[in-house]
Amino acid sequence: EIPPVEVENWPWPIRVYTLGRFEVVKGGSSIKFNSKAPSRVISLLVLLVACGPNGASEERLADLLRPDAEGDLALQSLATSLHRLRRLIGHEQAIQRRDGRVRLDPQHCWVDAHAFEALLDRAESGPRSSRPSADAQAHLVEKAVRLYRGAFWSESAESWALSYRERLRQKYLRALMHLGGQHEAGRRFDQAIGYYQKGLEVDNLAEEFYCRIMKCYSSAGRKAEAAAVYKKCKRILHSVLGVDPSPKTETLFKTL
Repeated sequence: EIPPVEVENWPWPIRVYTLGRFEVVKGGSSIKFNSKAPSRVISLLVLLVACGPNGASEERLADLLRPDAEGDLALQSLATSLHRLRRLIGHEQAIQRRDGRVRLDPQHCWVDAHAFEALLDRAESGPRSSRPSADAQAHLVEKAVRLYRGAFWSESAESWALSYRERLRQKYLRALMHLGGQHEAGRRFDQAIGYYQKGLEVDNLAEEFYCRIMKCYSSAGRKAEAAAVYKKCKRILHSVLGVDPSPKTETLFKTL
């Protein structure tokens, strides 16, 4: 009754990709949106993704989609957009409208962003005593990290898109730190460095990633490479923010 959200290759009728790219797949084939596809209809689909698997009320969606319109007009516009979106996707059950709420039906529609969050939630959910083992947690987090192929719908500057984009970005960075920490604790320094470097690709101002890489290189006896990472951190912080590394980073460098 509940398809496995972590299995991307399950025979989902519809798959929606919004991390790093925008693509809708129906029956294994990508739906081609031509230039005549209304931008508001596409925005509605992505908005439903940003609202999460539980969706949102019609009033909320109408307000976000048409903030310039009055209540009744905004709701009418939403109803029209929903009708057009169903026709565009070509799968009536992919979008559920019930009791004044609208959502992408998780039984018929797989969404990369929702799967990403669900996997991370599963790794962290429940009392500590009943959580998955460390290895099982790492497996779930690794699956989530593989789903994050870039920022959420980067072409939009809408406030709701910016908020959801940053939320997913922060979760991704925490997931990388978690995986890197596990490999570091197991003295698998090259693997740990790989995850920390992925973090810097997303946020090259995050000093914690530089510090972790410096520690890994130092623990592996590669002092020159640790020093090079510090110099890179200092150069980037100075060129972008006009500041030096924090006292914590400076102290770590002197200690190493």
